Amino acid sequence: MIVASRFIPSLKTTKIYVGGILTILVTVTYLSFAYYTDRHVVITEYNIHSEKPVEPITLAVFSDSHMGTTFNGDSFGKYIDVINNLNPDAVLIAGDFIDGSSKDKDIISACNQLRRLKSKYGTFFVYGNHDKNYYGEERTRQFSTKEYSEALIKNNVRILEDEVFPLSDSYTIIGRQDKVESNRKPISELMKMAPKDSFIIDMNHQPNDYKNESEAGVDLVISGHTHGGQFRLIRNVGVLIGANDRTYGYEKRGNTNFIVSSGISDWAIDFKTGCVSEIVLIKISS
Repeated sequence: MIVASRFIPSLKTTKIYVGGILTILVTVTYLSFAYYTDRHVVITEYNIHSEKPVEPITLAVFSDSHMGTTFNGDSFGKYIDVINNLNPDAVLIAGDFIDGSSKDKDIISACNQLRRLKSKYGTFFVYGNHDKNYYGEERTRQFSTKEYSEALIKNNVRILEDEVFPLSDSYTIIGRQDKVESNRKPISELMKMAPKDSFIIDMNHQPNDYKNESEAGVDLVISGHTHGGQFRLIRNVGVLIGANDRTYGYEKRGNTNFIVSSGISDWAIDFKTGCVSEIVLIKISS
């Protein structure tokens, strides 16, 4: 019996084995779910009621595709079909459509796909902090900003850089330059060019000018950039350090509605925990 017991694992050793196996199973399950959440795009709907007399409008919004991360230029086409099936009156792309590591062929294909978008008023775009390759990631991307802009315009996308655009009798879109641009105009200056009785939609890639946007009287601010925090444990770090005013979702400050999308994809790491990938549908009415 003494000799045989040397070959029987102790209770302590068995606990270690079981604990290790459970840890591996939980980790694999968790990462699998995070991978699925990252790549499974949902539709998130918001209904906004305006005190201004406006015609009802439906906006389809997406941001942060960072082309080439969770889908390439060709497979991006399935999301064009999804957006078209939502029957939007306008499509808003809130920045970081591509980034510095996007391949040229994916940029070209993705821009060409945008031509298929169908809406009453068209497709509008603002640059994010990755679109113009501010970070110098030249490993795969050779496309210049000029070529990128031309590809968007050629495919019926209107680029707004500190511009005010009359969408309809009821609505005006302000498209802002990204925060990284040193010559970006303050929202108060842009608001002077907007009709006072119009419902003002402000496209601002980074959600970090809430105080000024609210004081200026903007009705709706649409942003992306944060990816919904991407990881549960660090999702609110941006707010805590003052980099962002909000990480995700809806908030109202004064008379201004703010919406931050978690984006249709991710950046750098193909996992999302505690958030989703999404296309946003906004319905506005009186």
